[in-house]
Amino acid sequence: MKSIQIIVGSFILFNLLSLSAFSEERIWTGKNGSMVEAELVKAKGNDVFLKTRDNGVVKVDINSLCADDRNFIETNFPPEMTLEVSIDRDRSNQSKGGAKKGHQIQTETISAKVKVAKKDPGSYDIPLSVDLILIGENTKKEVYVVLGTRTETFTFQTERMFEFSTNELVLEQKETARSASEKGMTYEGYVAFVRNPSGKVLTTNASQKLFELHADALKNAKQGMKFDLKFNPVKKEKKNERKNL
Repeated sequence: MKSIQIIVGSFILFNLLSLSAFSEERIWTGKNGSMVEAELVKAKGNDVFLKTRDNGVVKVDINSLCADDRNFIETNFPPEMTLEVSIDRDRSNQSKGGAKKGHQIQTETISAKVKVAKKDPGSYDIPLSVDLILIGENTKKEVYVVLGTRTETFTFQTERMFEFSTNELVLEQKETARSASEKGMTYEGYVAFVRNPSGKVLTTNASQKLFELHADALKNAKQGMKFDLKFNPVKKEKKNERKNL
């Protein structure tokens, strides 16, 4: 079909061998109704680079495109972002009973703060979700347990940063006078994900390399789920050890 340039933009010479077109040719439509047939090469911030049939590359402002084209770009070219997780831990010990039959209880209170920040200055209207999964270990059964999860949905439409804090999570360990072994739950770490509406993971942050290596097993984990030390799912028991964050 006849191609009409959407907007007068800068015609930039690229080494096309170093660029990979994202998709096959499609019809791009401007807000003013003009159209062009081209492939999407890349998008960064508000700049969109389209490769036309004559192998020229045109830079277009994303705000000059129609809503459907902007949605297509924002879905397939999410902005660069950082994902930070900070954990606050507080421990206390309490002794109960006598020297022979008594026991000591160690209580640990955990809370988390999650921050997602966009590097590019342009707006981004597509809703994203951030998932935080806190992981503990049952010291008696030697299994990992999902202590709590939190999912939040956000956009970068008006702000370049999104953050939230969790409720406090309280864990207890018991050590008896007769035995030095501990019973209870310990906090081991976290894994966090940012996803687009289709569920694709855009960025990950984990407190341990082990959790990062097994991120695929953890990304859809629910509260109370258990994994063996190789992150194979363990059949859920009747007793519920999960807690809302």
